[in-house]
Parts: sequence; structure tokens; C-alpha cells
Amino acid sequence: MAAIIYYIRTLGEYRDQYLKTDVLLLIHIFENFRENCVASYNPAHYYTLPGLTWNTMLKHKVSVANRHGFIIFIERGIRGDLSQYFSNYAQANNTYMRSYVETVIIFHVLQCE
Repeated sequence: MAAIIYYIRTLGEYRDQYLKTDVLLLIHIFENFRENCVASYNPAHYYTLPGLTWNTMLKHKVSVANRHGFIIFIERGIRGDLSQYFSNYAQANNTYMRSYVETVIIFHVLQCE
């Protein structure tokens, strides 16, 4: 394989070439990943890899889903400790808020940057 020589004169040209190379490499890797995945699941339809993994596991373990051990496995995995909310807007409802409503579930919002 022959090496490609780029005649780059400025930092902007270097940045542009780096971005093109990076994007093309990422496209190649993702397309290869899509080809190697299970035929019925397209990774581009999932936001995260754990979602794809979960659906794939459920597809292959459908016969196990009715067993008592599988139900116990699922129940032990439910924690409810932390919930992530990805949005530009979140509304809290707790006793520290001026707009607190007692009939609505109490929500605390923590912003981390």
C-alpha cells in the first residue's frame, strides 16, 4: 500500500484534512459494525449500545422469559437509584420551589456540567 503525501501549508488545511480522515475512518468502522451485527437489528436505530444489546438478548432468550429464574434476574437488576434525563428543559417539584404542588410527585433536579 502506497503512502499518501499531503502538501499542507497552514494549520487550517491540517485541521480540514484531519477531520476528513477522521470522519471517513469512523464511517468505515460503523458500516463494518452494522454488517457484523444481527441481521434483524440495525444499530443506527438505537441511541446507545446497551439498548441494542438488550433487544438482542431478549430476542435470543424469549423462551427463557417465562421461567422464574429469568424474572428474578430482571427484578434484581431494577434499582431506580439514578435516572438520566437528556433534555434542555426539566421541571422540579419539591417543597423548596415556589411553584410546589402537593398533589404531584416530588421531583428534584440536579444539574451537573
